[in-house]
Amino acid sequence: MMRKVFFLLLIALAVLPLSLSAQEATVPTTQPAPKLQTIYVFGVSQNLSDSIIYVSDITELTAADLLDKKHFLLHREAYSSQFAGFLADKFGTKHQTAAVFFALSKNKAQSKRLQLNKKLTQRKHQPLRLEVKEIAAQEFQFRTAASVAASVQ
Repeated sequence: MMRKVFFLLLIALAVLPLSLSAQEATVPTTQPAPKLQTIYVFGVSQNLSDSIIYVSDITELTAADLLDKKHFLLHREAYSSQFAGFLADKFGTKHQTAAVFFALSKNKAQSKRLQLNKKLTQRKHQPLRLEVKEIAAQEFQFRTAASVAASVQ
């Protein structure tokens, strides 16, 4: 009797994954078109052994894959690399540590940028005076990570 119950249980466990995989195959795979998102981005970069800090102007980016569900910027490293690469090409700076800041509205991005500039220029206990160099929008604009990936291929 115990042997029959064990055998039936074993057959049920063997058949269950087959029925689950059949159900998954019938689910339609079409997804709605991704919604376009607009964000405002600016970059900050510094060589930690140098007293010059570079701050880019605010760039408006519109694409479908900018933010995840929790409003976290996707491809952050690609945007940081864009800015550090521009600085290396334009000014010959090496070993830049770049960071990207973004906001969903231009006013919030401008506010963040002003706060950051204030913090960088008004340090009280800084033995070395930091020089902030503004990078104008005519010199550098961020591009979406998808457009950068397409131009590389």
